[in-house]
Amino acid sequence: MTRNMKAAETARCEKIIAAYAKRHCFSGACAMLVGKDGIVLSAYGGTADLDTGRPITPDTMFQLASITKPFTAVAFMQLVDRGKVGLDDPVGDHLPDLKDLKVIRKQSGGEIVLGKPRTVLTIRHLLSNSGGMVFLPSVQKYDLSEVPLRTAVLALADQPLIHEPGSEYNYANSHFNVLAHIIEKVSGKPFHEYMRKKLFGPLGLKDTTFFPDRDQLRRMAVMYCSDEKGTGLVRSKFALLERPLDAPGRYAEAGAGLFSTPQDMARFAEMLVGQGNFRGKEIISPESFRQLSSVQTPKTDEEHPYGFGFHVRPNCIFHGGAGGSDLKIYKDRSFAFLWFTQQYFCRYANGGEKAEEEVEKVLLGSGICAESSVNRTDRTGVIRK
Repeated sequence: MTRNMKAAETARCEKIIAAYAKRHCFSGACAMLVGKDGIVLSAYGGTADLDTGRPITPDTMFQLASITKPFTAVAFMQLVDRGKVGLDDPVGDHLPDLKDLKVIRKQSGGEIVLGKPRTVLTIRHLLSNSGGMVFLPSVQKYDLSEVPLRTAVLALADQPLIHEPGSEYNYANSHFNVLAHIIEKVSGKPFHEYMRKKLFGPLGLKDTTFFPDRDQLRRMAVMYCSDEKGTGLVRSKFALLERPLDAPGRYAEAGAGLFSTPQDMARFAEMLVGQGNFRGKEIISPESFRQLSSVQTPKTDEEHPYGFGFHVRPNCIFHGGAGGSDLKIYKDRSFAFLWFTQQYFCRYANGGEKAEEEVEKVLLGSGICAESSVNRTDRTGVIRK
């Protein structure tokens, strides 16, 4: 791609974003195309704060929400690479509190019949969102970050599985919180500290965090949501987080707790485009990347193909977040498409959800976009109302 082509495509993308922002579909957005050697193209438009007019920049902070799951999956595969844990290890071998889980055999009216699972719950089931755990235990339903991982995991010991492990796909943050607690047990480090030292550090991610500091909060994009009429924007809380981000007693949550910037996410995407290699450093092995990017859910559930921390399509792996952002890695084209907005549960106004598709078509070409089209429920794992 020549410099003139980059400039032309950047201008087209920024014109699209600006038009949607002007109609108050969202406050602003950023789109990026990332290759093996870093950022190929980036486009910005609108604002991070409608009241102040603060622009969206490469270091604007966004809520990643469920895009946290790919980070947790990559971190876990590092331990697999080092022989510290096996994909088919029973979860109960690492966390004895979860050794005697029950599964719902029958549920009719107010009657629930429980039994012992016929299949042992394994690490592979957790990574592939097919373990049968509830989306969140009751102790986390007010705020994802309000309890330590151990407390959340202990609460799951009293929650029956909703289906036999590995029998079908079920999207659950609980799967990834259990994985994070195993990381703590195996590594001897708190989950957030392991992530900082073993993943964020080697990738040079300076602003990717569970706990935004004062400077990062200053750079945070305001969260918005469509108004009741669907024609304008109102300020919103962050998705699944009820308390202020600087409130004391917040904890790392492995399914949706991260915040980051476009420039940090570009480095994470570059590593994934490199199939686990980042500028000469092996973050995860080629085999771990192959496992992560391959369909791991049962063949009987063709509607929800999922790998390890990623939705999987023939030509790409991807994940979205309830804040409106998306990460998509095109396996057959060796680049990634990133999209950043700050819209509560992707609730855009005036058809703003179409902006991402329009920008992606400019950057990738309409054919490949059509081939990989997915709905918002699939991207975030949460049904929209």
